[in-house]
Amino acid sequence: DDGNLLSEDGCSEKCMNEFLKYASPDMRGERTGGIYLMTELTYSVRAAQCSVPVQFDLEEVSLARKGQNLITRTNGEVLEFKDVPFNAWFAFFIDAMAKKGIISGYRDEQGYPLGIFKPEAFITYAEMAKMVIEAAHLKVSDELPSILSARGHWAQAYIAKLEESGISVFQNTSLDVNQPVTRGLVVQTIIEVLGITPEQTESIFIDLPYDHANASAINTAAAFGIIEGDKDNIGFPLFTVRPDGTINRAEMTKLLARFLQACSLGNKAGTNIQGSLINNRSFGSLSNKVLPGIILAALGIWWIAYRKKIRSRTNSYA
Repeated sequence: DDGNLLSEDGCSEKCMNEFLKYASPDMRGERTGGIYLMTELTYSVRAAQCSVPVQFDLEEVSLARKGQNLITRTNGEVLEFKDVPFNAWFAFFIDAMAKKGIISGYRDEQGYPLGIFKPEAFITYAEMAKMVIEAAHLKVSDELPSILSARGHWAQAYIAKLEESGISVFQNTSLDVNQPVTRGLVVQTIIEVLGITPEQTESIFIDLPYDHANASAINTAAAFGIIEGDKDNIGFPLFTVRPDGTINRAEMTKLLARFLQACSLGNKAGTNIQGSLINNRSFGSLSNKVLPGIILAALGIWWIAYRKKIRSRTNSYA
């Protein structure tokens, strides 16, 4: 079997199962079909106490491909994302989100998949609303939202639910739900939806003022290992997080996956969601053990100066 079980038009779920059963691992890109395990992309997050029961395991994810495209499935439907290379860093997270029914890519007016995900497109308020509702397994609302731009919108039911639930960003009735949402507001919204109580912690990011509206949420996420901030092209931290910058769809899948993994670890540990934010951590309370922000800020300034000296180029990571 050469692994080429998929036609140009895709295939049924039965075909997909056969593909996953017989396709051999292929890391060289020499064959049209293949699966491989993405264990090298696992990461370390700490257990978080969340009010939403979550079961989410990313310890071992297998990816399938057609040619160079990622093939996944969501809600029993096989999807080929023609704009998601199977070996891209974000393919791992897109695959996991699709299999959980959290994302499905773009569709036409009849609801048929177009086979595109647009990983580099900025996340809008509407798209964020749908993803966090699906991630938390919340029921959508039949009520008419107070946000005028959400009325008659494809995401109306999702936005109405978040509005009813008191999620802070959706209390602004003049909000344009088609506009890109900031990175800080995404973190804030996920924390509110999953029921993680933010704590005012020391910041490790030199571009995050202590009085920033989303500082507590961002620092809480960083303390759990959910966000790491920007890194340069060789992986060294820049100690920046760009809280008011935009976030693209690929970065959103990674961020949400990490949040869900942290909540899942907390649920497996049988945490009491009414207790302390920190769970099963051997290094004691957060406030006593996090390095003072001023020291890390100084390190960040030194590193930026050093980078300018060696003139290295940078890449950003969620």
